[in-house]
Parts: sequence; C-alpha cells; structure tokens
Amino acid sequence: MRNPSKVNLIIGLLLLVAAIVYTVCYTVLHLYVIDHWRNILVVGLWALAAVVLAAWFAQRSLEREELIRRYYLSRDWIYNHEIGYAPLSQVVPDADAYEFVTFAADALVEMSYGFEVAETPDDFEPDFMVSTTRFDVRQTGDGAVVAQWKGALHRVVRDQDGNRGTYEIAPFENAAELAQLLEENEALE
Repeated sequence: MRNPSKVNLIIGLLLLVAAIVYTVCYTVLHLYVIDHWRNILVVGLWALAAVVLAAWFAQRSLEREELIRRYYLSRDWIYNHEIGYAPLSQVVPDADAYEFVTFAADALVEMSYGFEVAETPDDFEPDFMVSTTRFDVRQTGDGAVVAQWKGALHRVVRDQDGNRGTYEIAPFENAAELAQLLEENEALE
C-alpha cells in the first residue's frame, strides 16, 4: 500500500510543473492557446496544484503532530519523536507512574526533557507506546499548568518478519487512568 502523503506530494508537484510549463507556453511563447478556454486552463492548473499541495502540507502536519504525541517506553529508555531519547531511570527514578505522567506532560508542553538528550541506543526495543489523541494544556486560576490527556496504552510487538507493530491494551481518558494503566502493566519497572 502506498503512502497517501507521498502520492499527494508527487501529484501536487506534477500539477505544479504542468501549471508552470503551460503558463510559460501560454504567456511567453503564445503556444497552446485555446481560444475559448484562455485563462481558465491556466487558473485551473494552478488552483489544482495549490489544493493538492495544501492537502499534502496539512497531512504532513497531522502526521508530525501524531508522532509528537507518542512516547515509546522500554525497560531502560524513553523515546519521543520530537524530543529524542532519555534514560528512563533519569526521567522517573522511582518507577512511579504518576511521576512519569507529570514528566511526560511537562516535556510535551516544553518540547524538552529538561536535560541533555541521550544518544540513540543501538538496542532500543520499546515494550510500550503511550499515544495521545488529545493533549490540551490549560492554566488554572493559581497559574499552574495542567495537561488534559486522552489516548491509549499500546504494547509494541514484532511479527515473524521482524516488523514492529502495536496493539492497544486499553484507552485512557485522563492522566490518572494513564498512570493506573502504566502501573497495572508494569510499564515502568
């Protein structure tokens, strides 16, 4: 199955090239001028190219947003697409699920782990993935920043061919449910 994002990009770029070539031929060289259609074809090609490329940019933005909202956990490491790797013992020294949830929310708000990011470990094999379908940051009356979570805890598995995949263990509706799921599945131990 082809990646729809790449297909949109290729189609958009081809339409853009066609629009540029036709515009040059039409305006500069006065070739391919169709008396009854004139500017309609030029405007149509440019508009179509713009729409397809805009769809591609929107899709890429959503994909990036989805990747940012995922944490991969192994027994020793934590990984986020935007932030990078960090030793789990440095992030959550006591293997406390509530501490992890608070840390992860703060890291997503600041887009930083708050300390130097580690080099990518060669043997990183995540056991769990925390994916968030909603991550809202709100400020309370006393100025504290509170993150509202919603998403699911997933188990990361490999199939017979060695391809990595995930299956959902359970959804969560808030930070407390996520912490409880992490504890029940011993995700931080």
